[in-house]
Amino acid sequence: MIGMDIHRTFADVVVWEDGRLRHHGRVDMTRSGLEGFGRSLRRTSALPEIVAVETARFSWKTAPLHLLYGDDSAAAFEALLPPAHLQRQTLLRIAVSGRVRLSGRTALQAAIAAAAPDFAYLELDGDGLATDCESGDLDRIDRSGALREAAQALLDESADERRSTVERDISREALVRLFSYCEAMGS
Repeated sequence: MIGMDIHRTFADVVVWEDGRLRHHGRVDMTRSGLEGFGRSLRRTSALPEIVAVETARFSWKTAPLHLLYGDDSAAAFEALLPPAHLQRQTLLRIAVSGRVRLSGRTALQAAIAAAAPDFAYLELDGDGLATDCESGDLDRIDRSGALREAAQALLDESADERRSTVERDISREALVRLFSYCEAMGS
């Protein structure tokens, strides 16, 4: 019995033979490499019969998504998606850049969360995406009260040049999260 951990250009091979397991080493994933491997298992010099059996194939992709202020971020994301019959075999990273409003960012996150179960893997890389917040966005969180005050404090901290970039980013991400929670609750 032969076990092969197959990579793109080689395979690591173990062989169960005569009641013992032994590491056979690496085999080139070419026809001649596989034929040579097959010959090494036999006591004769006859060519082995090689049958390729496809077990699975995954597509690893990074898709750039550049958004401009006012773009429909969810629609732009959906336009990047592969056809439905290929999604289960796709590992997809969406590298977003540009600038959107708070509502656009949460719409993008919701669209990715909704699509994720259809993919082998789906990830949002939003490091290049700037998020703008306006008073209307804060009103969608709450018009007054503790939530509104918290949102305003996070907005002020995210724009405070006296704070470090890391602190401003944390405040901005916290504001995005607060906004998305409030949108989900329908407040």
